[in-house]
Amino acid sequence: KEMEEFKNKKEEEKSLLISEIEKFKKEKEKALEPIENKWKELENATSEFEKNKLELNKLNPIMRKRVEHVVYENQRVLEAVNALKRKDINKFGQLLSESGKSALKLYELDEKTPELTFLYNFGKTLPGVLGIRNMGGGFSATILALIRKSDTDKFMRRINEEYKKKFKRELLMIKFKITAGVGTLTRNSNN
Repeated sequence: KEMEEFKNKKEEEKSLLISEIEKFKKEKEKALEPIENKWKELENATSEFEKNKLELNKLNPIMRKRVEHVVYENQRVLEAVNALKRKDINKFGQLLSESGKSALKLYELDEKTPELTFLYNFGKTLPGVLGIRNMGGGFSATILALIRKSDTDKFMRRINEEYKKKFKRELLMIKFKITAGVGTLTRNSNN
């Protein structure tokens, strides 16, 4: 019976999550309508946003926040690409954390998911953390943390301990390492 109740609760949470994600997508699209023709290139998006920020805020302050996150997120991605090309992992980590902070604040995820806010705020204080941000839509309290290899196990132990104290359940964590990226696999016809 408990398992059935748990499953039902998870299904309800999933439905609410999907509904919130769809709501955010629609808000973003509506917010971009009045200004989307003005932004031809990604590199110009930041300056175009700044020029139109007040107009957007008058139309809808919530939408303005969503657009602000997207515009500056695009800028952070461009900066992150450059940081990785220079092998500047500290700058990359800083951008990762700025991205997480922006999503929490401008998408107001901190109000809807206290677990996510906790993981972000506590996680960034731990030794060895170079960067941290939310993943997905933010509603499932999923984070990505860039951690020095030597501090990974300690990070996982500490964040799980504190999370368990606060939320009375353990975290599911996946440890992975950075690779060269996506590649194409070919099948040997002899196999």
